[in-house]
Amino acid sequence: MPANIEHAPKVVHVVSALTPELAGISTAAATWASNVANRGWDVTIVATDTPPGSPPFSTGRARSEILKSSPITRYWTAHSWSAGSRLADAVRGADIVHVHGLWHYLHYKAVKLADKWSIPLVLSPHAELQQEALQINRLRKLVYMRLIQRRYLHKFCGFHAITQDESISIRYFVPGAKVVVIPNGLEPSTPPTADAITKFKYQNPQMDGKITVLFLCRLHWKKGGDILLKAMTRVVHEIENVHLLIAGADDGYEHTMRNLVRENSLEHHVTWMGNITRVERDVVLSQADMYVLPSRSDAIGLATLEAMQAGVPVVISDKCGAPEIAENKAGFVLPLSERAFAESIMQLAKSPLMRRDMGDEGKALVLTTYNAESNAAKMTAFYDELLATTGK
Repeated sequence: MPANIEHAPKVVHVVSALTPELAGISTAAATWASNVANRGWDVTIVATDTPPGSPPFSTGRARSEILKSSPITRYWTAHSWSAGSRLADAVRGADIVHVHGLWHYLHYKAVKLADKWSIPLVLSPHAELQQEALQINRLRKLVYMRLIQRRYLHKFCGFHAITQDESISIRYFVPGAKVVVIPNGLEPSTPPTADAITKFKYQNPQMDGKITVLFLCRLHWKKGGDILLKAMTRVVHEIENVHLLIAGADDGYEHTMRNLVRENSLEHHVTWMGNITRVERDVVLSQADMYVLPSRSDAIGLATLEAMQAGVPVVISDKCGAPEIAENKAGFVLPLSERAFAESIMQLAKSPLMRRDMGDEGKALVLTTYNAESNAAKMTAFYDELLATTGK
């Protein structure tokens, strides 16, 4: 803690939402806020109630300030009429403002307020500056970048990248940026109860005795569900007892995926769970034989880390920025090829020993590299460095 800060230093985290529908960013922001608070910092996390009615993630010792979203949020994510007053109340007097994600209204307001009061700003883009991510809604992002975002990026005194690849993307937009690379972290997990597992098996008899491939993420084009389904078409022609479990909230792509299931006659090899609770998430991870994510754009996702933590081998694309998974033999990191994914799925399906060994390596990697507590220590050290540099 810098010598000129006598009180517990105050950091305000800002994210568009704290709900499961936002998936990785919500989970990551909540985890960072909770673990920074555990280190003695005064932490508030501000978000909107998007979508209304969805319960927010727990933020532990960090206070959460949930703003009511307005109808405008369908055009400008996380818009809230109360942001001008309630976000201002949270930001005023802060030592650091840490913004998660781009493009949303709370990002815009937080930067304006912090700039007004000369409060140091930190940005975690969560892979949203990756070229593949920028191609999604490309025209809207291009206009926003030219009118607002590029100018606002230069107001941040520090950037947090999840992977080395992401740090390169940040420096492309902000040459000379001060960037720290700290992976998202996981807190210790609690195994599901026997009753929860029994209930899952009772409700899903079609999966009994099958090799389970888990696709756990929001259903969006960039997550590569189409690549996985085409790979599964190859797999089931070779190995009959492989079953795909799809779990996650629809983000505009479920209809397309269901059509692909029908077109490729995969109905008897696929189970749909939709958006699932935390308890159900723990159960499906415990029942999976492998986790597969052929994502077109990602920093290493929290679901990937959760699978590794549960001892599940992972099969991900090389767009996920996690070469250490392959280097540590915790899974496969592949090019975006349905053939490559099919071959790796079949290799794991045929070898229980490989699944066990990769699962063990994944557990070890999470403990050493993706530990929420130790990574929060690195983050607060970065905050201290910025405060010392800015003289706050």
